[in-house]
Amino acid sequence: MILASHIIVSGLVGSAAKNYFAAAFFGFTSHYILDTLPHWDYSIDDFSPESPSGLFKTKNAWRNIAKLATDVAGGIIVLLILLNRIYQNNIENIAPVFIGAVFGVLPDALQLLYWKTKTPYLKWLSDIHAFTHSIFNKTKKTALPGLAYQIITIALVFIALKFF
Repeated sequence: MILASHIIVSGLVGSAAKNYFAAAFFGFTSHYILDTLPHWDYSIDDFSPESPSGLFKTKNAWRNIAKLATDVAGGIIVLLILLNRIYQNNIENIAPVFIGAVFGVLPDALQLLYWKTKTPYLKWLSDIHAFTHSIFNKTKKTALPGLAYQIITIALVFIALKFF
């Protein structure tokens, strides 16, 4: 999934958490749950196992940074809009939201760290990540249906939090 989807869902889930530990736990685990669903990911040359060993050493480095920044910023903006719709500006504590969101994208950061360092301490997380991507993602999704799955997932989480 794109980072925005992970930020939005894990932030929403974090908003329902009763404490910071629960927000972190649910944010982190939501990443792997979301990755089991059919989805689409855009490619970033610098962030793949086949890329040069250093980060941002490709000719498209600034384009890749812009993709990531837009993805993260878009996720945060949509998350804040949805939170406003749920809590009507009465959210008591915003910290669990951001803890959930950060922990929701942490598995991707750890995946990148593993790809670049090949540290054995992260191999098991990389294996889990690869497994979750393979459960229902047997074929490569194109942008439109892949994004549609992500939007539907976000909508379902939003509805669940708003009405239940």
